[in-house]
Amino acid sequence: MSADRVDVLKIEGGKPAAASSASPNMRRSEESLERLVYIEQMLFELAGMARTLEADFLGYLISIAHAEAVAAATKAASAHRHR
Repeated sequence: MSADRVDVLKIEGGKPAAASSASPNMRRSEESLERLVYIEQMLFELAGMARTLEADFLGYLISIAHAEAVAAATKAASAHRHR
């Protein structure tokens, strides 16, 4: 097989770029790879958002628990004073 018939995958700027003679299968493979990279990036972003939401929700639950503890302590102190 001659060198001019070989499909070459060049790396330019971190992205695969097919030579002009790339076969349809090669182009589909590259498009699939680009989609997979995009999906991976979105999953990392979603994971970051989930961690943020989890931290916010835990903070919310802690504030509710604190408010309930303060209310219970206030009620107990009030009942103790009225004896």
